[in-house]
Amino acid sequence: MTTALPTHARLDETTQASVERLVFELIDKHERLLDALGAQRVAMAAADPARLGEAGQRCADLLEGIGILEDERRALLGEGDSGPRTTISQLATSMDADRRERVLDLGARLRSLVERCRLEQSSLRAAAEALTGHMEGMIRQVISRLSHTGAYDQSGRVEQGAAVVSALDLKQ
Repeated sequence: MTTALPTHARLDETTQASVERLVFELIDKHERLLDALGAQRVAMAAADPARLGEAGQRCADLLEGIGILEDERRALLGEGDSGPRTTISQLATSMDADRRERVLDLGARLRSLVERCRLEQSSLRAAAEALTGHMEGMIRQVISRLSHTGAYDQSGRVEQGAAVVSALDLKQ
């Protein structure tokens, strides 16, 4: 297992360019994720399952892309799947001065986007849980109103009653 890159090791030009490209791509993916999360919020507010599904799929695709970029970053730096990760700030100390400033600015922008995405996802999760609770409450209310017929049990399933046995004598 390899550990995080020491902050004093100078990165070669190719690695520096690759890191900068990865940060740009991560920013792009996170901006698009934020848009997809907004679309999810709108679809949830409109109770539109088709649009909600589309937005959810876009989010899943973008998160998969972010994971691929993270795998590429770890491979580029020789980091294993576990253990300490090298931050963008740590990487910047190993770059040329002009690139260092750009990467630090990009890193700050990426951090802000990641935090906004995290907050939006948390908000959507809370809204989905509240909606689920509301729907369960409505179902229980319908069940209680219909339970006088004996057709439903306490959980809302159709009650399995005893088989009715009867006969009719048709000869007379």
